[in-house]
Amino acid sequence: MLNRLLRHRRVGAAEVSASSGLAVAEVEAVLSGAPASGEQVDALARAFGLYPDDLRVIAKVPAGDAPVAADLRVGREVVEMITVAGALSGEERARLVRLAHAQPRVPQAGPAEPPPRSRPRPEGFGAVLVELARVNRGLGGVLAVNRALRYLIGGRIFLSHSTIHGIEVGNVALRTDLVTGFAALLGIDPGDLAAMAGVAPGDTPLLDLELAGEIAELLRSCRGLTLEQVEHVQDEAWSMLTPLPADFSRSEWHLVGKRDGQLWGVPNS
Repeated sequence: MLNRLLRHRRVGAAEVSASSGLAVAEVEAVLSGAPASGEQVDALARAFGLYPDDLRVIAKVPAGDAPVAADLRVGREVVEMITVAGALSGEERARLVRLAHAQPRVPQAGPAEPPPRSRPRPEGFGAVLVELARVNRGLGGVLAVNRALRYLIGGRIFLSHSTIHGIEVGNVALRTDLVTGFAALLGIDPGDLAAMAGVAPGDTPLLDLELAGEIAELLRSCRGLTLEQVEHVQDEAWSMLTPLPADFSRSEWHLVGKRDGQLWGVPNS
C-alpha cells in the first residue's frame, strides 16, 4: 500500500527519509513489509501530509489513544449538521469548526462490546475506508456513512446502505468513483487514496474539492463530542440560515431544510 503511494507521488525512500526524519534503512524496511511501529507510522504520515491516526488504521498499527467509535445517534446528528453546513459560506463553516474545537472533551467509554463474531473481521481496503469514516470521522455506523456520502456525491453514483456494507465486507469491489467519494468524505487527496486502494485515479472530481475539504475538517473537529455538544454545533449551523416564507421563490432562495415547522435556506448565488 505504501509502495503504491510512493509510486503515485514519484518519490523514493531517500526523499521519504528526508521529510519524515526516519533513517533510509527504516523506510526501506517498512516498504519491504517489516512491521512498523506507531512512531514510524506517525512520522510517515507527517511526511505524506496524512493524519497519523488515519495512516495507523490503513497500516493496521494500533494506537493507545485511538478514537472511540461514535454513538449511532451522534453520527446521525453529525450528518444533519454537515448537510446544513454545506449550504453555508466558507467563513461560516470555519466558525463551526472553531465552535466544535472549543467544546470540552468528555472521556467516553465507547459502545458496549459487540457479540463475538462468527466470521473474522474483513481485511480488505474497503473495510479500512468504512472504519475511517465510522470511527476516525465520528459517523458511528454504516447508515450515517451512507447518508454522508450520498450528500457529498449524491446523484453521481448509486449508493445504498447495502453498498456500504458490501464495501466493508468485500462483497462490493472498490471502483474509482467509490474511492473518490470516500476521499471527499475523509478529506484525503483522491489520487493518494486511489493509489493506496489499488484503483485507477479519477479523471474529474465528484464535487468541489474546497467544499469537501471544509466538510472533512468539520467532521474531524466534531469527533469525540457528546450528542448534546453536536446538537449545540448543529443549532449554531441552523441559526446561520434564513427563515423562508412558505411561498418563497426558488429562483432567489435555496431551500436547505425544515425544522420545527419552519423552512430555512440561503440566497442563491
